[in-house]
Amino acid sequence: MDFDEFKESLGIGDQAAMSHALESISNSIAIRIREGNPLSEEERARTRDIVDQARALRIQEFSGSDPAARAADRIPERHHYAAYSVVRALAEQDREPQNDFADDRVRSVYESHRHYLERRASDPTINKEAFV
Repeated sequence: MDFDEFKESLGIGDQAAMSHALESISNSIAIRIREGNPLSEEERARTRDIVDQARALRIQEFSGSDPAARAADRIPERHHYAAYSVVRALAEQDREPQNDFADDRVRSVYESHRHYLERRASDPTINKEAFV
Protein backbone atom coordinates (compact mmCIF):
# COMPACT_ATOMS: atom_id res chain seq x y z
CA MET A 1 0.00 0.00 0.00
CA ASP A 2 1.35 3.37 -0.90
CA PHE A 3 0.56 5.75 1.94
CA ASP A 4 3.42 8.05 0.94
CA GLU A 5 2.04 8.49 -2.58
CA PHE A 6 -1.28 9.57 -1.08
CA LYS A 7 0.39 12.02 1.32
CA GLU A 8 2.36 13.58 -1.55
CA SER A 9 -0.74 13.95 -3.73
CA LEU A 10 -2.68 15.38 -0.77
CA GLY A 11 -0.01 18.04 -0.27
CA ILE A 12 -0.33 19.34 -3.81
CA GLY A 13 -4.12 18.98 -3.97
CA ASP A 14 -4.07 16.83 -7.11
CA GLN A 15 -7.42 15.01 -7.34
CA ALA A 16 -6.28 12.58 -10.02
CA ALA A 17 -3.16 11.62 -8.07
CA MET A 18 -5.15 11.25 -4.83
CA SER A 19 -7.72 9.09 -6.57
CA HIS A 20 -5.02 6.91 -8.09
CA ALA A 21 -3.29 6.49 -4.72
CA LEU A 22 -6.58 5.62 -3.00
CA GLU A 23 -7.43 3.10 -5.73
CA SER A 24 -3.99 1.53 -5.26
CA ILE A 25 -4.64 1.22 -1.53
CA SER A 26 -8.05 -0.35 -2.19
CA ASN A 27 -6.53 -2.83 -4.65
CA SER A 28 -3.76 -3.72 -2.21
CA ILE A 29 -6.33 -4.46 0.50
CA ALA A 30 -8.32 -6.65 -1.91
CA ILE A 31 -5.18 -8.61 -2.81
CA ARG A 32 -4.33 -9.09 0.85
CA ILE A 33 -7.87 -10.29 1.56
CA ARG A 34 -7.58 -12.90 -1.21
CA GLU A 35 -4.21 -14.00 0.19
CA GLY A 36 -5.66 -14.28 3.70
CA ASN A 37 -3.37 -11.55 5.00
CA PRO A 38 -5.59 -8.83 6.55
CA LEU A 39 -4.23 -5.44 7.57
CA SER A 40 -2.60 -5.07 10.96
CA GLU A 41 -4.31 -2.74 13.43
CA GLU A 42 -1.68 -0.10 12.71
CA GLU A 43 -2.16 -0.37 8.94
CA ARG A 44 -5.91 -0.24 9.34
CA ALA A 45 -5.65 2.86 11.53
CA ARG A 46 -3.43 4.60 8.96
CA THR A 47 -5.84 3.61 6.20
CA ARG A 48 -8.78 4.96 8.20
CA ASP A 49 -6.93 8.24 8.74
CA ILE A 50 -6.22 8.53 5.01
CA VAL A 51 -9.90 7.96 4.19
CA ASP A 52 -10.92 10.60 6.72
CA GLN A 53 -8.40 13.08 5.30
CA ALA A 54 -9.50 12.43 1.73
CA ARG A 55 -13.17 12.81 2.61
CA ALA A 56 -12.56 16.08 4.48
CA LEU A 57 -10.71 17.64 1.55
CA ARG A 58 -12.73 19.70 -0.93
CA ILE A 59 -10.94 20.85 -4.06
CA GLN A 60 -13.96 22.49 -5.69
CA GLU A 61 -15.87 24.74 -3.35
CA PHE A 62 -18.86 26.80 -4.36
CA SER A 63 -19.55 30.10 -2.71
CA GLY A 64 -22.95 31.41 -1.86
CA SER A 65 -25.72 30.59 0.54
CA ASP A 66 -28.36 29.71 -2.03
CA PRO A 67 -29.64 26.12 -2.19
CA ALA A 68 -27.85 25.39 -5.47
CA ALA A 69 -24.43 26.32 -4.05
CA ARG A 70 -25.05 24.30 -0.87
CA ALA A 71 -26.16 21.31 -2.96
CA ALA A 72 -23.11 21.58 -5.21
CA ASP A 73 -20.85 21.58 -2.15
CA ARG A 74 -22.34 18.27 -1.03
CA ILE A 75 -21.57 16.45 -4.30
CA PRO A 76 -18.70 14.00 -3.76
CA GLU A 77 -15.56 14.68 -5.73
CA ARG A 78 -13.45 12.15 -7.62
CA HIS A 79 -11.16 11.41 -4.67
CA HIS A 80 -14.18 10.95 -2.39
CA TYR A 81 -15.44 8.09 -4.56
CA ALA A 82 -11.98 6.52 -4.48
CA ALA A 83 -12.01 6.84 -0.67
CA TYR A 84 -15.36 5.01 -0.59
CA SER A 85 -13.70 2.16 -2.47
CA VAL A 86 -11.11 1.92 0.31
CA VAL A 87 -13.91 1.93 2.90
CA ARG A 88 -15.64 -0.98 1.16
CA ALA A 89 -12.33 -2.88 1.08
CA LEU A 90 -11.92 -2.29 4.82
CA ALA A 91 -15.49 -3.49 5.40
CA GLU A 92 -14.61 -6.71 3.58
CA GLN A 93 -11.41 -7.32 5.54
CA ASP A 94 -12.83 -6.55 9.02
CA ARG A 95 -13.91 -9.71 10.78
CA GLU A 96 -15.85 -7.61 13.30
CA PRO A 97 -17.37 -4.26 12.28
CA GLN A 98 -15.09 -1.33 13.10
CA ASN A 99 -17.03 1.65 11.82
CA ASP A 100 -14.69 4.20 13.39
CA PHE A 101 -14.60 6.84 10.66
CA ALA A 102 -15.01 10.55 11.38
CA ASP A 103 -17.29 11.39 8.44
CA ASP A 104 -21.02 10.51 8.47
CA ARG A 105 -21.10 9.63 4.77
CA VAL A 106 -18.06 7.35 5.11
CA ARG A 107 -19.66 5.61 8.10
CA SER A 108 -22.79 5.13 6.00
CA VAL A 109 -20.80 3.58 3.13
CA TYR A 110 -19.08 1.21 5.58
CA GLU A 111 -22.34 0.19 7.24
CA SER A 112 -24.11 -0.29 3.92
CA HIS A 113 -21.34 -2.52 2.59
CA ARG A 114 -21.27 -4.58 5.80
CA HIS A 115 -25.03 -5.16 5.45
CA TYR A 116 -24.54 -6.17 1.83
CA LEU A 117 -21.81 -8.65 2.81
CA GLU A 118 -24.00 -10.14 5.55
CA ARG A 119 -26.94 -10.57 3.16
CA ARG A 120 -24.69 -12.13 0.54
CA ALA A 121 -23.19 -14.54 3.07
CA SER A 122 -26.55 -15.64 4.43
CA ASP A 123 -28.50 -15.93 1.16
CA PRO A 124 -28.52 -19.56 -0.02
CA THR A 125 -29.66 -18.56 -3.52
CA ILE A 126 -26.40 -16.70 -4.24
CA ASN A 127 -23.65 -18.71 -5.85
CA LYS A 128 -20.75 -17.48 -3.74
CA GLU A 129 -18.20 -19.20 -5.98
CA ALA A 130 -19.25 -16.88 -8.81
CA PHE A 131 -17.82 -13.91 -6.88
CA VAL A 132 -14.33 -15.38 -6.71
